Amino acid sequence: GCLADDMGLGKTVQIIAHLQRKLNQNPDQKVLILCPKSLTSNWQSEFTNFAPEIKTYSWNKGQLSQKKIDSAQIIFVSYQLLQRQKDFEHEFDYLILDEAQMIKNPHSLTHKAVLNIKAKHKLALTGTPVENHAGDLMSIFNIIIPGLFESKKIKDPSKISDFRFLRPFILRRTKDEVLSDIPEKTIQTIYCEQSKAEKDKYL
Repeated sequence: GCLADDMGLGKTVQIIAHLQRKLNQNPDQKVLILCPKSLTSNWQSEFTNFAPEIKTYSWNKGQLSQKKIDSAQIIFVSYQLLQRQKDFEHEFDYLILDEAQMIKNPHSLTHKAVLNIKAKHKLALTGTPVENHAGDLMSIFNIIIPGLFESKKIKDPSKISDFRFLRPFILRRTKDEVLSDIPEKTIQTIYCEQSKAEKDKYL
């Protein structure tokens, strides 16, 4: 399915809670979390904060060895590194696709690399499930639920009304729906004076 809450509503924490429950039931399960390179350290930090007992591993170079998979429950990797892998044969219990709009182009190397990953369960996370075109959503669902569209006659991918059958697979909350739970915005302005060297370089 697709967790499509607006940005800032806690998709990461929801996934951590879900995986913690699953790993409590079966500690031998293996999870691969794919995300942009800039977010791998954020995922690592959030697991350390909310579920420090889970064994994690940040895969950031080279090939992924079976030894590393065996020693961790959750593995973080960037889309960029994954697309450089050849013959990626590892199998996982869960595949989490963070910022899933990264795979919306079915002709991209990233999309093709993700398509080859074997996983029993797949979850896409995106605050923008439909950006410019409903076809983006088709690309994401072709990976997380292969074959879903085969029996559907999508005449015009630009018509979102043709995609109503996807509702059971998408969990989406907007900020307006949970506004009463969100604390008031705090704005703090901090002024930083530049040194002469910084100012000269800036100018």
